[in-house]
Amino acid sequence: MTLPASLTRLCISKFSNLECLCLRNLTSLETLQISYCKKLKCFSEDALPPSLQRLLINKCPLLEERYKKDQRGEWRRIADIPCVKINGVYIYDTKTEEDETETEEYETETEEDPKLRPTFAEIMAALKPLQKPIASSQVPRPSKSTGSGRQRASPSQTAEEAS
Repeated sequence: MTLPASLTRLCISKFSNLECLCLRNLTSLETLQISYCKKLKCFSEDALPPSLQRLLINKCPLLEERYKKDQRGEWRRIADIPCVKINGVYIYDTKTEEDETETEEYETETEEDPKLRPTFAEIMAALKPLQKPIASSQVPRPSKSTGSGRQRASPSQTAEEAS
């Protein structure tokens, strides 16, 4: 699957087997939020687009370790992103207070909220108009023969024999 180059915000969450990420073709990407990707350890060479303004990393232990501010040359790969936040802590931030509010609103919108998930009853109600009624003539009826030469007793015959 190819993502459109015009994408400005991307949230990647709970990809447990994702190890490396390449987003260099997303030339309009401004905000990247990555959460709960336990095996994600790097961005491939030149993988982050220069348009990226916010990088938010949550619960990605290998990625967090690799891009710590004190790490060798790895830190330099994300150092020119104006806002980097790891596990809710700003590593550094060159934005204004107005930008802060916008980021917090976006993070709140993208957090998983179980209350926003539809209930089973709501899903079934939404699917109900899509169901087609089956005409009684289309319902398959069991054959009278079981294949052994004997006929199957109907429920009324079984009840009569039992009494």
